[in-house]
Amino acid sequence: MAVNAEKLVMDWLNADPTIKAEYPASFDVPAGSSATHPLPFVTVEQVGGSDERFRSLPLIAVQVWGESRWLVSEAAAKLILPRLKRITELPEVADIDI
Repeated sequence: MAVNAEKLVMDWLNADPTIKAEYPASFDVPAGSSATHPLPFVTVEQVGGSDERFRSLPLIAVQVWGESRWLVSEAAAKLILPRLKRITELPEVADIDI
């Protein structure tokens, strides 16, 4: 059975209570967010990759959105990236390259 890599990453991020509360991950920009009133959130999108007979090598874009570039840069570095580096704890993920 094939694994949906986007959903796997999104669910992994949202399994962290702090991320889910402060920067919830989804596939789309949430309703109610705009340039004048941005909501902090994360988008997850598969933008490329390849599938082989016994493995999949998806290329996933994880973007952090919010009120200012500084705030999202800090959230990405201190909250999102450390969580992503631990995704190999899942049995479906053998290795990552960030």
